[in-house]
Amino acid sequence: AFYFIPELLKVVDEIKSNQVTKDEYFNTLKTHPAWQGKLEELIAEYTQREQKGKLVETFLKKFESHKKKMAKAKEAWDIYEKYDIKLKQKNFIDFNDMINMVLEVFDSNEDFLKKVSSKYQYFLVDEYQDTNYSQNSIVFRLAEGANSENIFVVGDDDQIIYEFQGAKTDTLEKFLIKYPQTKVICLNENN
Repeated sequence: AFYFIPELLKVVDEIKSNQVTKDEYFNTLKTHPAWQGKLEELIAEYTQREQKGKLVETFLKKFESHKKKMAKAKEAWDIYEKYDIKLKQKNFIDFNDMINMVLEVFDSNEDFLKKVSSKYQYFLVDEYQDTNYSQNSIVFRLAEGANSENIFVVGDDDQIIYEFQGAKTDTLEKFLIKYPQTKVICLNENN
């Protein structure tokens, strides 16, 4: 059982750092090709192989492995909910809760957002490639609250080291989509 704890912690972190709702989570399991789509593909292949009498052990292991993966993914949400309940019972918060609490206040209190963001003329984020969805949301909300696009980010998409905390390879691309007038300065040499 302890073998799966790091995997479960990663799932909990992904759920929190991406602010995934229960409906979104289970909808992803149903619609994403790597989850339910893959299972349906394997079921179809199972039927074909069974009809031809070619249910080889390697395929059966692959089929059972994916069924277990689906079951674990569904169980992971239950564990996430229990973890979240336990934190609340103990009046504890984790790192993602701190980030998400700020976002909740920004979303529910526009005056507070403007008060905080108006204190800053510029926003600078270093190691931008290592930010996750929630952290990016804070940066974007602060800029929106200040009615400013004075955002300077420094990042290298070849140096993502915090994927385990929700950093994604497309973070810089999403920034450029959100702010298409961005001036990109590439440093090709490091002296």
